[in-house]
Amino acid sequence: MALQALKPQAGICFFAPLRPSQSWLATPTVVRTIRRAYADSARPRNANIPFRRAMLVDRETGKLAGPFALEAILAGRAQTKSGKFLEAAELVAEKPEPVVKYINTRDEYLRAKAQHQKERENAKTRKTKEIVMNFQLADADMAHKLKKAREALEQRCRVTVTYTNKKKAVRFTMGEMKQKVEKTIEILADVGKESKPYAILPNGSAMINLEPLAK
Repeated sequence: MALQALKPQAGICFFAPLRPSQSWLATPTVVRTIRRAYADSARPRNANIPFRRAMLVDRETGKLAGPFALEAILAGRAQTKSGKFLEAAELVAEKPEPVVKYINTRDEYLRAKAQHQKERENAKTRKTKEIVMNFQLADADMAHKLKKAREALEQRCRVTVTYTNKKKAVRFTMGEMKQKVEKTIEILADVGKESKPYAILPNGSAMINLEPLAK
């Protein structure tokens, strides 16, 4: 890699110019999406790279060159004419020697945005399984019902668990109902979480809304 490859690529733009109101570099949604992508990568970037010198992956050939000073690597990130960086320097290996690669943050944003949109669409079309049982249900019968709830959550379905008080049976107290509901949530916690807080109604019924855990 020639040394000029480390020079800031000012003015280089990988996409058509956008109006300020449309700029992907400025919107809060973009910032949140990129932050999620950074968190998912779990690799040090830019000033957080804990090495003063590192090898660098060539953008075009993928071959290693260097080592270069981290300061020079950071200065070599592509940027717009206004000075906004279009790339992040990411530490991709530490042994046998540190290796840094330039990451196109717009491409990363677009991938994260597409994934986020896909998850939202899946959530809209996700089926809901309804489980109805009464507070006085025997433990064996309750375990069978919760097994069905677990299977639905594992299949990426939403689950609504509704508890009622059995007619002509000793009515559960508010404390007992709360204990049963929270126990149910605890039993299913490894496959699902509440999409909204559970509710215990004055008529003695309770509703738990669960959604599958994110993969």
